[in-house]
Amino acid sequence: MNKVYKVIWNASIGAWVATSEIAKGKTKTKSKTLNASAIILTSLISFTPNAFAGTNTEGGVGQGTSISGTTSCREGNASTANEKDVAIGCGAQTQDRTGSNIANRNNPYNNSTGAYAGAMKQGGAISVGTGAVVEKGLGTAIGSYATTQGISGVAIGTGALSSGNTALAVGRQSAATADFSQAIGNVAAATGKGSLAIGHSATAEGYRSIAIGSPDIENADPVAGQAGAAYQPKMATKATGKDSIAFGGGAVATEENALAIGAFSESKGKKSVAIGTGAKAQKDNAVVIGDQAEATFDGGVAIGKGARSEAENSIAVGKDSKAVQATGESFLTKQSAPTGVLSIGDVGSERRIQNVADGAADSDAATIRQLKAARTHYVSINDNGQQGGNFENDGATGRNAIAVGVNTSATARDAMAIGGYARATGIGAISMGSSSQTVGSGDVAIGRNASTKGAEGTPSGYSNQSIAIGDQTKAIGDQSIAIGADVIARGNSSVAIGGDDVDKIAQDAELSKTYTEITGGVLKAGKYPTTEANHGSTAVGTQAVGTGAFSSAFGMTSKATGDASSAFGVMSNASGKGAAAFGAVAQATGDGASAMGINSLASGTNSTAIGSGNKPGEGAKATGNSAAAIGSGAQATGDNSAAIGKGAEATNENAAAVGGGAKAAGKNAAAIGGGAIADQENAVAVGQGAQSLVEGGVALGARSKVEAKNSVALGQDAVATEATGSSFLTNRDASKSNGVISVGSAGKERRITNVEDGSADSDAVTVRQLKNVDGRVNQNTSNISKNAQNITNLNQKLDDTKTDLGNQITDTNIKLNNTKDQLTTQINDTKTELNNTIGNTKNELNSKIDNTKTELENKGLNFAGNSGADVHRKLGEKLNIVGGAVASTPASKTSGENVITRTTQDGIQIELLKDSKFDSVTTGNTTLNNNGLTIKDGSSITKDGINAGGKQITNVADGVNAKDAVNVDQLTKVKESLNGKITDTNNQLNDAKKDLGNQIADTNKNLNDAKNDLSNQITDTNTKLNNTKNQLTTQINDTKTELNNTIGNTKTELNTKIDSTKVELENKGLNFAGNSGADVHRKLGEKLNIVGGAAASTPAGKTSGENVITRTTQDGIQIELLKDSKFDSVTTGNTTLNNNGLTIKEGPSVTKDGINAGGKQITNV
Repeated sequence: MNKVYKVIWNASIGAWVATSEIAKGKTKTKSKTLNASAIILTSLISFTPNAFAGTNTEGGVGQGTSISGTTSCREGNASTANEKDVAIGCGAQTQDRTGSNIANRNNPYNNSTGAYAGAMKQGGAISVGTGAVVEKGLGTAIGSYATTQGISGVAIGTGALSSGNTALAVGRQSAATADFSQAIGNVAAATGKGSLAIGHSATAEGYRSIAIGSPDIENADPVAGQAGAAYQPKMATKATGKDSIAFGGGAVATEENALAIGAFSESKGKKSVAIGTGAKAQKDNAVVIGDQAEATFDGGVAIGKGARSEAENSIAVGKDSKAVQATGESFLTKQSAPTGVLSIGDVGSERRIQNVADGAADSDAATIRQLKAARTHYVSINDNGQQGGNFENDGATGRNAIAVGVNTSATARDAMAIGGYARATGIGAISMGSSSQTVGSGDVAIGRNASTKGAEGTPSGYSNQSIAIGDQTKAIGDQSIAIGADVIARGNSSVAIGGDDVDKIAQDAELSKTYTEITGGVLKAGKYPTTEANHGSTAVGTQAVGTGAFSSAFGMTSKATGDASSAFGVMSNASGKGAAAFGAVAQATGDGASAMGINSLASGTNSTAIGSGNKPGEGAKATGNSAAAIGSGAQATGDNSAAIGKGAEATNENAAAVGGGAKAAGKNAAAIGGGAIADQENAVAVGQGAQSLVEGGVALGARSKVEAKNSVALGQDAVATEATGSSFLTNRDASKSNGVISVGSAGKERRITNVEDGSADSDAVTVRQLKNVDGRVNQNTSNISKNAQNITNLNQKLDDTKTDLGNQITDTNIKLNNTKDQLTTQINDTKTELNNTIGNTKNELNSKIDNTKTELENKGLNFAGNSGADVHRKLGEKLNIVGGAVASTPASKTSGENVITRTTQDGIQIELLKDSKFDSVTTGNTTLNNNGLTIKDGSSITKDGINAGGKQITNVADGVNAKDAVNVDQLTKVKESLNGKITDTNNQLNDAKKDLGNQIADTNKNLNDAKNDLSNQITDTNTKLNNTKNQLTTQINDTKTELNNTIGNTKTELNTKIDSTKVELENKGLNFAGNSGADVHRKLGEKLNIVGGAAASTPAGKTSGENVITRTTQDGIQIELLKDSKFDSVTTGNTTLNNNGLTIKEGPSVTKDGINAGGKQITNV
């Protein structure tokens, strides 16, 4: 029979013993008798199993301590796997597992295992109960079918499961499945790592989550007749989010860091809090406290029984309070509705807020105490004892209008009038000051009698949004502004700031003196014309006048009377349309004129005068149209003239004078340099003191001088005078020359060195060329005697050639006969071989090949650029990738060094180097290259020398070196030497002529004889060739007939090959490569984009291909730019070169119109 045991304390032996339930323990009697069976059992199952290899009681098996029924168990006997294990009950097991060392886990409050750490390599498990199982070391399973699967796990209760490391499951079918989890209670479940579940059906699924509470047990399903025993999934307490807490029957916390406290409370948002029975925090960061309270939006707060927060970031405080979304603007401040509200009640159940401190910030709540204190102080209105209008506060008749003062009225909506007799009749208008008046919408009038209406007191079109500030000030125009005493802003959108008198300044003797010295005028006290501005104009300053439309006048007594004119400075005047005057007494009277500087004057149309003078009339003057005068006392009186420098004068059309005291008096003349003079048409003088005193003369160099028309004096102190006499050898009269070029003067000649040999008739001759002429005359005499012997040798060679030709023709006939026989044999052999191999598919294959060829050819490739329609090319067709340059341009004239191509996903992109190099750049008539600077129809100075352009070069010293220039005196001596030698040479040439005639006659006869012999031989050869041709034709025709009968059985194979070849060719397509980037592949029929970096929308008029050329190379097509390129303009950073000249942004510029200093000083002149 089964025996039931219990553990009791045996006081006699001082130890715990297991004994039968039948045996009695220590009672209150004094009997000291011990039950014999207890003593025996104690010796068998002492709690020091190390004394025995194995202890088995009534059927247990294994190495440790195992106890089961005395008869066989249905579940099997208790079993232990290790000597230190304990198993009690039928089917109780401890399995063989390692890793059971008792390791110290460093609990500062319990270090009791420290002495035994590592004491056991295996075992230490305890299994008590029928079917109880411990699968890992140090585990404990107590209860029928309790199971421990993790190290040091504990499962207590029927069917309890502890599967995590050190997990604890206590209760019927409780489950602690994660490491360090704890499940306590009937069917409690702790499945999250480090989680805790306490209570019937309590479930903790999240990491470190806590669920404490039981469900509605009365409504849970029964199990084996036990009511409410089953797991209740619907009403169970659950904590499923990380670090979530659910506390209370049916409480639920589903998101990370959620907290639910109270029966059936719900916290479903991240970091949400729900406290109270049925409290619900539905969204992230919501806080709900109170029975049945609820927050349905993010950040909502509901505190109190039944409180509800139904808007984002809103708060409801108090029983049944409700917070809903705010709508509409705020009262008075008109601020838009906020994103959140605070509600302490609901419609019909509002609450009073008591014990509120006085608010300080704009957003603080105000108290009744503050409202009582907000009364008006220090406001008084004196009507002098006579009651006037607005006494009953009825002067503000417009909606939201304000009227403060005696007889004051504000009759329009939102109008304001403050001051006796002030009137505001425009919508939103403001009148402040005695008798101030506003009539237009948005008008402002501040000051005594300030108004925004006509000077006569009658509204003038009812201006809108005008502003008048000051005594007697009027802003008449629409959106006009008038500030100051007696100021008028008459025009629409005008601005007038200033006054009408200079009394105080006139009373100051020092100031009056300064004014007179600068302006030449006299300050007077008294009333002057007031500051006034017309339509769109601005006038700032006492008595400033801007009467021109869109004009600007800044400064006392400044005047801008021309439309869109500008005057800046005391007494400045801009009377021309679009004129600008900057500086005291500056005068810009011409349309588009600009005058800058004290006493400057620009009276010509589009003229510019920049420069100050100490007295009136001493400033820069530009009186010609489009003239420019820059510098103190500079004068530009001719149209399109330019005078730059102190005292510079340009007095004729298109004249230019640059430098202190420079004078250009001739039409199109240019004088550049201090004291330079160019006083005739087209004259040019460059250099200090240079003089060009004749038409077309050019003086280049300090103190150089030209006295001959169209002549050039080149170099310091060079003088060009009129040419006289006739030219040497050619006897050209001096009158036919177009001037002279002088590189020096009498006694100061210069040698011209490094001259290249001349080629044209008008080129200069070098000493080297003269020496060469003398040598060639001597050589010609020797060559004539050699020619006679050469002709004799020629006759002998003709005879030899005739004999060789006869022999060669004979050999050719023999070779032709041999070739005939060889061809016949080869044709026969080839015919036999083809008959055995060629199938019957000639016509069909030809058709298929033709179709495939056509299809592939048509498929071709598509090409696209930045703009224009896509271009298609069939296979075999040519795609021209060209520029605008002439195709015949040689390769030496072009270069690809400035061009780079890059492969992209779409195709090939063409780019230019930002720092490009060219052999030459042409802009209009100007060409700049490595050789130097050339101007069309003018003289040029290059590294190779000077091109006089058809003019004489005078004052040239005798040449000595090979590359020195030669003068006429040296040529005269060479002529005298050559005359004698040429006579001797003529006599020798006549004798040689007679000998050559006789020899040529004999040679002709020999050539005719050879011709006849060759004709006969060629006729025989033709006959033989015709015969051979006929024989070969017959054989070829026979072969063709036989081949047609034998072409046969290769149709299927060839068709397949053709189809596969077609696909292969389509896929093969073409590969394209650029200077950089991966290769780009295109199948046949696909599109290749060839684009540049400019926008595709750039119009054709803004681009040109004339500088681009393409060349085919072994690798493909190379894109090149002309080394001598032409552009409308070239820009490098801030510098632009074009047909007009050279321009630097925000800096000086030199153009065909002259020199613009760009507002900067010209130094070191």
